[in-house]
Amino acid sequence: VITILLVFMVKKTSYNNIAQIYQGQGKYEEALTYNFKALEIREKVYGKDQPQTAASYNNIAQIYQGQGKYEEALTYDFKALEIHEKVYGKNQPQTATSYNNIAMIYKEQ
Repeated sequence: VITILLVFMVKKTSYNNIAQIYQGQGKYEEALTYNFKALEIREKVYGKDQPQTAASYNNIAQIYQGQGKYEEALTYDFKALEIHEKVYGKNQPQTATSYNNIAMIYKEQ
């Protein structure tokens, strides 16, 4: 079981790193592909309502935001916000970051 978890963790980290490289190159579709792979692993390992999964939602939202796909970005940022409010409460720094991410999208529109 530990070995399987380690393999998942290495894959998740690798997928995130690859996604960041593609995002930096402006290759958003490729970045999304790898972020969705990382999300799938996080959902399996941590569950759908955990902060680690919220981090993947935020990564996906940032890519959509960079593409000007604001509705898609908001969908994923609101998923992250829901998790942060549930796990941390409404008045915590992690939740405030989600509020800020959403506000930045509305500002760009």
